[in-house]
Amino acid sequence: MTSSPAFREGSELIKATRVFGQEDARVTWKRFAATCTVALGAFAVTFVDELGPLRWVAAVILGLTIVRVFIFYHDCLHGAVFRKSKLGHALMAIFGVPVAHEDDPVRAVRAALELHQAVATLTARARRSATT
Repeated sequence: MTSSPAFREGSELIKATRVFGQEDARVTWKRFAATCTVALGAFAVTFVDELGPLRWVAAVILGLTIVRVFIFYHDCLHGAVFRKSKLGHALMAIFGVPVAHEDDPVRAVRAALELHQAVATLTARARRSATT
């Protein structure tokens, strides 16, 4: 019978995770550039009518790369990436510029309802195509 690994706590946990807090600026920029390249490519594909269903795939990829850029933004806020880069901080500042509207709560609810309706529509289409 094998015993479960011991859980680390306090300073032992911090010491064990310190290696993950090191940044290699070249790797950060390489990953950020790759993310932006994929986002631009996916964005371009969404405008080509002749590609048909591939446009949907590109839209999903674009959405996922936007999430990845948000992760870069979040990590930058916490000092995990772009630590010594003024350009990196400027790019993240542009991404994180808040734009407030008086009706933000209404917009949020409307967006959630539209998303719910879109998922229901896509689910119904998928079920119909699966049965035919």
